[in-house]
Amino acid sequence: MIQGKIFIRGVAQSLMVRVFRQILAICVISFSLYSLEASYADLNLAQAVKSKNYQAVVDHFKTIKRVLTARERMYQALAYGKIGNLDQKIQVLRDAEKQNPEVDLFKRELAAAVELKADSYADSLNYSKIKAKYYSEAAEVLVDLYNKNPTPQNFTALIQYYNRQELYEETVGLLELYGRSKDKGKIYYTYLCEAQYKATFYNGALKSCGKLTEIRPDYPEGHVYHSKTIAKLGEKELADKKMIKLASRFPASAPVQFEAGKVLIESGDSEKGLSHLEKHLKVEMSDEALVLKADTQFKNGDEKEALVTFIQACKQHQEPRKPLLDKMKSAARKIKPSNDLKTKFDMELSRCKYSYRPDKIPPKGLLGGEYKKSNNN
Repeated sequence: MIQGKIFIRGVAQSLMVRVFRQILAICVISFSLYSLEASYADLNLAQAVKSKNYQAVVDHFKTIKRVLTARERMYQALAYGKIGNLDQKIQVLRDAEKQNPEVDLFKRELAAAVELKADSYADSLNYSKIKAKYYSEAAEVLVDLYNKNPTPQNFTALIQYYNRQELYEETVGLLELYGRSKDKGKIYYTYLCEAQYKATFYNGALKSCGKLTEIRPDYPEGHVYHSKTIAKLGEKELADKKMIKLASRFPASAPVQFEAGKVLIESGDSEKGLSHLEKHLKVEMSDEALVLKADTQFKNGDEKEALVTFIQACKQHQEPRKPLLDKMKSAARKIKPSNDLKTKFDMELSRCKYSYRPDKIPPKGLLGGEYKKSNNN
């Protein structure tokens, strides 16, 4: 009897083991299929992003009911940004930051998106409070992030934010605190040189930019700021000679070619100055260079060519546009009313003021602030 019970118990245990193994096998197969499905989904997402089919990425995530992974959140935020839905991108990043508080990248991306939202509003009194609110949020996110986790990436993100907002005194202050406990290397002096110059701390800039030219001799911007600092401290002739020499040393540097061209134009050698501006414009189609080129062409008597350049500047010029408009108005006033070119200048001036705008458009009410591509460029 006892042997029969033992036999039955053994059979039952054997059956249980087999059932458990079958269940385990089913779980393993299911998990493998899920992993393959997830990998396949990731692959499809990567392909959609690579082919710039961002709407497909957005639509894909709308079908998912579960909580998205960190990788999926990043794809989703990227896609919303690419299709111009800045509000939804910000919301995705807010959710991602809450779900993944350990991932600093989400916080940095959130700050960048919020800053972009502020930039998207028109520069008018009606939107000043809204813009200030978003700028403040972006700063708070980056400051809090750096205070909690002062990594090089978070430090750089905060520095770059201050520089974009032209808060150069804040940059200098942060760098001074950083320099008390960290090694002062190339990156430190690169940021300090520019910030001190733009904050008009010229005595400090002379030292930091001089140091930068020593430790980064092949970095042209360091030499530019050093030369410009020398000029600000009263040695303009010396600085101008230095800048012209730099143009030969750094023929492919847009900042160097622009500054050399500007120096030569101011000294009366507009022909050589314009040649340096052309070198600059081949590398970088900057607003400042186009305006200087147009103004110089007009002063040289090339009014028609000047108008062509003014139009080119208008179609790409970012805010504020007043310096450009002032140059065009000044040129238009000097043309005789009987000249047909006078009419063209006045017409293009009006277009520059009202029609030729940069990519951003003013929002409507409180729900705007999005970007669209301009057809003028």
